[in-house]
Amino acid sequence: MSERGPKGVCLNWPESDLVRVTFPGGSVSVKRGTILSRALNLDGLRLETPCGGKGRCRKCLVRVVAGEAPVSPRDKELLWPEEIAMGYRLACSLAVESDITVSFKQRGQQSPEQRGNAVRWAEMQGEPGRGSLAGASDQPTDGGSADASGQPTSGGFAGTSGQPSNGGPADASGQPTNGGRGDASDQPTNRGAADSANESAAIRGPADASGEPTTGGPADASSDFRVWSPGYPHGEPASALAGPGGLGKRSALHADYGVAIDLGTTTITATLLRLSGGRAVATGSVPNPQAAFGADVMTRLELALRDPKERDRLQTIVLESIASLMLSVTRAAGICLDRVTDGILVGNSVMHHLALGFDVFGLARAPYRPSVTTATTIEFPGLPPLYAPPPVGGFVGSDAVAAILAEGLHVSRQTRLLVDLGTNSEVALVHKGQLFFTSAPAGPAFEGAEISQGMTAAVGAIDSVQIEDGVFRVGVIGEGKPVGFCGSGLMDAVSALLATGLIDSTGRMKPVLPSSGTADPAVIGCVDGSGQMESRWPTSGVPMVMDLADSAGRVKSDFQQEPGGREPRAALPNGSDPLSVSIAPGVSITQKDIRAVQLAKGAVRAAIDALMSAAGCGPKDIDKVLLAGTFGSYVRPESAISLGLIPPVPVSRVMAVGNAALGGAKMMLGSRVLRDEAVRIARIARHISLCEFPGFEEVFMGSLNFPPKKESEAGV
Repeated sequence: MSERGPKGVCLNWPESDLVRVTFPGGSVSVKRGTILSRALNLDGLRLETPCGGKGRCRKCLVRVVAGEAPVSPRDKELLWPEEIAMGYRLACSLAVESDITVSFKQRGQQSPEQRGNAVRWAEMQGEPGRGSLAGASDQPTDGGSADASGQPTSGGFAGTSGQPSNGGPADASGQPTNGGRGDASDQPTNRGAADSANESAAIRGPADASGEPTTGGPADASSDFRVWSPGYPHGEPASALAGPGGLGKRSALHADYGVAIDLGTTTITATLLRLSGGRAVATGSVPNPQAAFGADVMTRLELALRDPKERDRLQTIVLESIASLMLSVTRAAGICLDRVTDGILVGNSVMHHLALGFDVFGLARAPYRPSVTTATTIEFPGLPPLYAPPPVGGFVGSDAVAAILAEGLHVSRQTRLLVDLGTNSEVALVHKGQLFFTSAPAGPAFEGAEISQGMTAAVGAIDSVQIEDGVFRVGVIGEGKPVGFCGSGLMDAVSALLATGLIDSTGRMKPVLPSSGTADPAVIGCVDGSGQMESRWPTSGVPMVMDLADSAGRVKSDFQQEPGGREPRAALPNGSDPLSVSIAPGVSITQKDIRAVQLAKGAVRAAIDALMSAAGCGPKDIDKVLLAGTFGSYVRPESAISLGLIPPVPVSRVMAVGNAALGGAKMMLGSRVLRDEAVRIARIARHISLCEFPGFEEVFMGSLNFPPKKESEAGV
């Protein structure tokens, strides 16, 4: 596809080959035959496609209000005939052959309560300065402090790598380590010259004139960022970070701030700290722009391996977001950027490799091994260098290492379980002084993606569901009309359905009809966000399960045209299996949604069980369960236990620890000792590869069902 020029015009194509796509707020010209979702991405809209454009999730639904829109096989499979007649199409399946005008529903803004004070990346809407700028005090915060906003940085992160240093960071004695990590026997892995050469070559791209490999993107003499691997800024020895505050000569002038960044699969979060005292002065977050190309890591890996240009774009957009976020938090704090001279970047192995431009082939195929397992530093012009601690193995990245460091699991004498819940869930267990790591491909269900009415934790999202006086009472972010479910609300809702017997232990919905024997299409037994009751449950004492979806899991709609051309809203006409249940007015859960939750929770629980098996312990041995991550911070322990997401332990032993990965990154700022400790954690940990774990398929299949009531109640 050709490059987009100013004002949304594609360059280098004859005018006869171009067609124009008009949408609310702008337009873009693209080559005839371009897929609509890609055309919209050209203008920075990044239309939501959590399934990676495979036509599975319906989240890219648009309405063609002018022009021709051929009906694709996917449209026929996932959309109702009435929707198709009204002009609705899946953007990921629509090839644009002529000028068209489209409209689509915009999601609400993120909630400060659930997401912290979010910073909107202005380029996503093509509007500089979008978002709000808030000042920040020097008072300590819990990580959800001042909001930050700013201008997007310019693109062009196609740079060349710097000269790799000889080996990894030094150990406590000041000698360079071998950069390895522990194998199954906890013995350090020896790295020979061949390994070092291979690791240096893992930096993508052709060699430059000096013979050094380049990072992602075309080689360019005016590089905008530089990757140094392995080692520290400029390939300096670790001793360069010694001295007061651990920063040595780099703090000789006025280096008194550092930035910690958690590069998540869904969200990028940054905190600016005063190095003397460790006080957080500004915190901001932006959606990971890569999510527009796939909600889960495997979808992004497939895209990166399929097309080098897409791989480079995945790298460019995330680096632009990181740079923009660093600028934003400094502006929010009202400080000059040159006062920030230290930075830590943590993330899972896939995010780490895609951002830094390392070869991802090994992560896309079993046994899923990262190409780099040493510390790395990336530099931006005019911005502080970012130190990236080493990944552990598989999809277990430096974010897991940072979380372990923050919670002190590596020095704990108790049996502790840390579960960082997200699209790529990471699990760590310490038992009798041994540390075990693994990751679980939970998929995007915890983030609300690929759920029929799922969404991120934004205004209108149901974030909690409870049963009170015979009705579902829902909590809605922003206290307005419910629009869909975010992860915590989804878990609560499924837990409530299980408690009322509307689903059995296999996840199968059980229809319940009123005494008349016919299903009333009215909303049954739910209240809206303001607590206004819509209707009571029938005399049987349980809410009615309604036929709302067909065999493909499509939620039926009333198809009444609403002002502004918005997509149709969910309604409750009778239809065919599978069954669905209404939790709030216009918001329902389908049988397909239940299955998605089972797959996600089954993957996490199977990973936990595999670690317990490897460690030789059971649920009764666990002294503490730590739930980390944004989703982990808000899911109710009772719901997690009742669904079998975590082992049946007393609720008093379950603790939410927030963004532990970011907490560990903050600890490493300015500290040579703690960076060495992070390297040591990655080296001594036993990484359990689930694809090689004996009998894992049986463990996973056994984890899909919900636990018997007695087992789930044992933890309450």
